[in-house]
Amino acid sequence: MLGISNAFISHPVKMKINHRAFFSSSDNNADYESTLANNIRRTDIQQFLTQRSIQSFMFLLVQVRDPHTSDWVENFLDSNNLLAFHGTGALNMTRFEYWDSYFLDMMEQPRERLNIRTTCRQGGGGLRARLGGSKNNPFLQDQGKYIDNHVDIDPDALVPRILSCREQIGREWAKDVMLIKMANDEIISNYEYKQKVDKSPSPAFDRTAMQILNNHMSMETFAPSPLRKSSYDLLILLSLHESIHRLLREYKYEGEKTAVSFAWLRDFFIEKVDESFDGKVNYGSGENFIEEVLVSAPSVKTIEGGIVELVDPKAIACDIIRTRSEVLSDWQEILQQVPEFHIDLRKKLLSKQINQVGKDEDTTDSFECIGAFE
Repeated sequence: MLGISNAFISHPVKMKINHRAFFSSSDNNADYESTLANNIRRTDIQQFLTQRSIQSFMFLLVQVRDPHTSDWVENFLDSNNLLAFHGTGALNMTRFEYWDSYFLDMMEQPRERLNIRTTCRQGGGGLRARLGGSKNNPFLQDQGKYIDNHVDIDPDALVPRILSCREQIGREWAKDVMLIKMANDEIISNYEYKQKVDKSPSPAFDRTAMQILNNHMSMETFAPSPLRKSSYDLLILLSLHESIHRLLREYKYEGEKTAVSFAWLRDFFIEKVDESFDGKVNYGSGENFIEEVLVSAPSVKTIEGGIVELVDPKAIACDIIRTRSEVLSDWQEILQQVPEFHIDLRKKLLSKQINQVGKDEDTTDSFECIGAFE
């Protein structure tokens, strides 16, 4: 499976999640509008595309043995173990309110020079040996215990590279969301078929989304972007997250007619949000949530005002799936326009670079990194 290596997965993630996507039932207009704005930002496909573009770019940097630039990007974002994070909403959406805020802010950062000090160990092989690092090497003897080097960081040069990643991933996702839609539209029919064959099937429906992607990728003539399959899994989750938000708004707007369904789905969602949606999540979390709704038993629910109704979780699951199909179609239109969305950013960057021609900018020492040749 494409994705990050086990070395990265083994590191614990200590990441602050900036928004718990609880949906407010408050009648206070100010509270409602604030919650609505946060929910829309939290599940914005453009925000998530920026997150995965940055993570993919960091992955590529590590693959070409440039972990120092990767670390600089992570420090700029004030994140921790971002490369190992499998989840949505990883970035600070208070500091970076819009999808392009990351790039605009990065363009304002000064150039930096990172001093890299590496210890030289006597004897052995590894990097020292490949660099002619025998104990009799006069150059290394003159250096003492350390070799000093530096890495120059030019934020203006990083922005177009990340944007290129973003455009490639956007092209892939414009197709991938339709693959997810194919699997999404089969869930109920597959669930009903399995119920006829076996009253308690496990799983309740076949997980076909990843199989559809595998079949699609086998016919592609170009190399996929890094983290393709893990991004696909998170697209399944984020589209479900967005569809729940939309459906809750729909239920709320319909008033008393769907008040009980609204209350049941809101409470069920809040109970599962930490486990299934916020923070680092397990693969398949989105499909697991749908199954949990489908297999929930019908129940009587009483809400404020003395309204009592029988809740049908299967009907709510059908509404979620219908809404997610609409979400995925909307996202395809957005993803197809990603290169156009970048035009103003690229113009701004070009203008800044032209203005810098002929100006000498001093680089500043950022930090010292001590490692070892092994």
